[in-house]
This record gives sequence, C-alpha cells and structure tokens, in this order.
Amino acid sequence: MKILIINDTIERIGGTEQHCYSLKNLLESKGHQVKIFGKRTFEAFPSFLLRFFDPFIYFQSLKLIKSFDPDVVHVHGLSRNISPSPILAAKKYNKKVVMSFHDFHLYCPKTWAIYQDGKPCKFGYSTKCLYSNCKTFNEGYKYIPYHLLKWLKVGLHRQLIKKYVDRFIASSNKLKELIQYSLKIPDQKIIYLPYFTDLEKNVERNIDNIKPNQFLYVGRLSKEKGINILIEAIHLLVKKNKLNVKLIIIGDGHERTKLKRLTYLLGLEKYIVYLGKLPKSKLYRYYLESLAVIIPSICMDNSPLVAYEAMSYHVPIIASNIGGIPDLVKNNKNGFLFEPGNKKILADYLLKLYKNIKLSKNLGNEGYNMIKIRFNKEIYYKKLMEIYR
Repeated sequence: MKILIINDTIERIGGTEQHCYSLKNLLESKGHQVKIFGKRTFEAFPSFLLRFFDPFIYFQSLKLIKSFDPDVVHVHGLSRNISPSPILAAKKYNKKVVMSFHDFHLYCPKTWAIYQDGKPCKFGYSTKCLYSNCKTFNEGYKYIPYHLLKWLKVGLHRQLIKKYVDRFIASSNKLKELIQYSLKIPDQKIIYLPYFTDLEKNVERNIDNIKPNQFLYVGRLSKEKGINILIEAIHLLVKKNKLNVKLIIIGDGHERTKLKRLTYLLGLEKYIVYLGKLPKSKLYRYYLESLAVIIPSICMDNSPLVAYEAMSYHVPIIASNIGGIPDLVKNNKNGFLFEPGNKKILADYLLKLYKNIKLSKNLGNEGYNMIKIRFNKEIYYKKLMEIYR
C-alpha cells in the first residue's frame, strides 16, 4: 500500500512531527511505501494569508499525488502553515483521505480551549470566540483583529475538512468528544486511536540508579505548559520543607528567559537546571535517574508524547488533570493527577515520591505495563490498517 503523509511542516519541531516520522518508520517496516509532504519550516506573516488557502501547496500536492499515486492520503497538521489545500488536491484525483487530530485547534481558534474563567471551554468554535477574552498566548482585547482572522481561517478549514475528509482519528478521548461535538461528525467516521511507542530498545530503571531528589520536565518551554507552576512547587519544597530537591528542565522555547528569571527571583538557581534540547541518546539517562516526570500543562493538552516516553522508561508521571492526559495517567497507578495550576497539590505529590523511592519504582513499573498492553505499535498498526482499508 502507498501512503502519503501530509503535515504543516517536515521539520521535526514537535510531537505531531515526531509522530509522523514514527508512523512513516512503522509503515515502511511493514512493507508499505510512504512519503511525507509539507513545508520545510513554519512561515510567519505575510504568508498568514496563504494559511486560508495556499494555491502553491495545492499545485505541488497535485503533482505529487499524480506521480506517487497513493492509496491513502493521511493528513495531520495543516491549519497553521499549509492550509487544507492538499485535501482538495487529493479529492481531485478521487483519493481517500484520513485525518488525524493532534490538538484542539479546530475546536478552539485560540488553541488552548481554556475559557476566560480559566476552565476548559464548553462552547467550542462559536461567535463567543470573537469577544471572550479566553486564555491563550496573546490575551487582551487589543488582539481582537488577530483573533478575528484566526476565527475566519478556522471556520473555512472546518467546512473543507468536514466535507472532504473520509475518516477521522483522535489521539485522546477528550479530543474525540469535543471535535465530534463541534464538527458534528457521525460516530462511524471518527475513532479514538492513541499514539504508540516502540519498546524494543527500552532500558528498565534500576532503583540503585534513581537519584532520590531529582525530578524531570521534558518539552517545549512555552506559556501553556505551566512550567512556572512547577517552579513555584519546587519553591514550596525548598523554602517550606527545607528539601534539597533538584529539577532538570530539558527543552527550549520563547519562555526560557522568563522562567530563568523566575528561578533567579525565587532563589532556586542551585535547585533547577536548564539543559536546553538534548538528543535521545543523551536524554534517556535523565528519565532513568528521575523520581518522576512532570507535565504541568494549563491548556487542554491532548496526548503528550513525553508521557509515552516516561512510561516506556518505567518512570511515573505527575500531571495536570486536563484534556487527554487522564487517558495516560491514572491516579495511584502510574502516577498522580492534580488540578491545573494547583502548585500546593503538585508539591505534595513531589514530596510523596521524594520520601518514597520504592513508590516511584512501583508506579513506573505499572506505567510500563500499561504502555506495553495499550500503546504498543502492533495494536496501533492493526487499527490503522482497518481505517485505511
């Protein structure tokens, strides 16, 4: 079978792109022919207007589809960079189109799906998006023109996607529920299919190598990830409980300077270490050494790949109880859930593992068992083939 994977960018910059390449490797290992198509990088204004509909990408897609002649066109991200133009190109040649949702963008044009009261949005795409000062990257009424353009763009994309996509995949139950409700997608056209991970090369965590005071954050350093909440929780442990904890932060992003300033203002320079981006060859040892991986998101996070990685390395997870995270993290089974933004409860869970390294080991083993049974590549491949066929 020939599969054409389409995404906003072919640059490996985030979880969506990481999944696209993992999917390509999986399909090719099963004997399929696969190509990935997208722009090389994310482009800024004035190309924003091309995100409504990009004629250049449309004609490139036509040429590629004609020459490659795929059996299935599998679309991933396309609203932020290339527009749904490849879907129309696929339909011109009567190709079947599958689309995977990786975030809440088509449900919420402001992307976080957090209403102005700080709680998950119950309304989704509507005229409320135009006047509600919802939580997002650019808050405030001065950004109304910008959000109006995004609202119009997402509205157009929603109509094209609903009309021309044959099957939909959502990688979390919450994403499936909200997208299905918002786009009025019938049950038979959308399926919940979580991501997968390859367990073949994983190394089991040895309790003797776990550092009894170390916690880990891995991911993008941006506002919606709630890293400031984690830093403030560490501050509670250091100043109130007088603990010598250590937080390793791996990743980069536009919030790095602000987070380092917060670290300095709270006097935590010797307790928090920023390592920037690391290759997987160096990253894995920090998983194996840590008591837990922390996912403190304040947005509607979908299905963070760091949770899959943590489980594959037998590491427990302490995470916000929001979005699709509860699909992956079960309280007292493979980690702990706390309400988004609650630094005190987060600090309590950090303290719980700090005092009990064996609990960290046991929770991590449960997480590994979960991912081995529920999120392995063979289960994913079997379900995906059913959709493709």
